[in-house]
Amino acid sequence: MFLCSIAEPITEIIGGHDLFINKDSTINLTCVVRYAPEPPPAMIWSHNREVINFDSPRGGISLVTEKGPLTTSRLLVQKASQIDSGLYTCAPSNANPSSVRVHILNGKTPSFIHP
Repeated sequence: MFLCSIAEPITEIIGGHDLFINKDSTINLTCVVRYAPEPPPAMIWSHNREVINFDSPRGGISLVTEKGPLTTSRLLVQKASQIDSGLYTCAPSNANPSSVRVHILNGKTPSFIHP
């Protein structure tokens, strides 16, 4: 008898489900795809369920993707403002998506973060 174990691809945005960023700083989201049979042909990022337009007038948005046995995609959003808060999703074309909620802070740490 032969046992065959097939691992499903796993997509993860590093840092947990919620990320707190200070206003005017850079949002740096790293999406990792593990156990994919091949690197994903495409990595689609969305913000509040809309595909991110890297040519938008907002500017300051860039993406770096490194493909291999472990595929890493980094989304950088410079000079974060309140409009940049919300749900970010990384969706590889050959694996399930992963999401993180980004909260933009106005220089003060919310009371629920303090111990």
